[in-house]
Amino acid sequence: MNDIAETDPSTLRSHVLSTVQNKGWYYNQDGVFSWSGSVKQIAQTLGVEPGRAQDAIENSFTPEALTQVTVAQDDKEIEVPLLQVLKENGYPMWIWTEGDEAWQRTKCEKTGVWQYVDKKNFSCAPKEKSDLLEKIVAEIIQKYGEGACVVVVDDKAANTEKSQQILGGIKGINAFNYHLKLNDLQADPTAFFNFLQNDVREAAKGKPIITVLDFDGVIANTDGVLLGKATDALTALMETK
Repeated sequence: MNDIAETDPSTLRSHVLSTVQNKGWYYNQDGVFSWSGSVKQIAQTLGVEPGRAQDAIENSFTPEALTQVTVAQDDKEIEVPLLQVLKENGYPMWIWTEGDEAWQRTKCEKTGVWQYVDKKNFSCAPKEKSDLLEKIVAEIIQKYGEGACVVVVDDKAANTEKSQQILGGIKGINAFNYHLKLNDLQADPTAFFNFLQNDVREAAKGKPIITVLDFDGVIANTDGVLLGKATDALTALMETK
């Protein structure tokens, strides 16, 4: 066991948390995020076996990682996954993401995304996911016809701005963008759902409304998992070295 682990459990967790939080362990190969490379780097930094580090992080992604919407039920408020309320209210979903495709699919599998989203409606670009939008919209128009509303949702303003430019040049759709912020009551998943139910439904005038959702920070609270359960799991690994 290293010197940090021998001193104080809280000190050890703080060390792991700091390592995870600064994201210096993220590894890019030819400009593309590599999950296997990133696992090797954090394992080396923490002094643990890469396979065990990978399992610790991946198994920390559970259905609890899905972002939540507050809804009224039986005179009380409850929280349910955003994907669940979208499916229950008839909003077809596409996943729009970038990076290491195997890693993105693993997170979808671990968090139970496929019970809400058709696996065929998954698109992942190595670098620029904006390159995928025209193809996604073409699929939507083919399936739902012209005039459908397409709502692109991302947690990064730069992505919503770029998508707005791209969608503005595509004929045959009614385009919307939403900059979702998990820690902002005015723009969190509940606020987004209310936006769909009110503003977009009114503008749609009965036409289908299709949502195109980013994964990290929209469908799932990835940072919350990494800084919570994953940090705890990695700390436990170090404690048993």
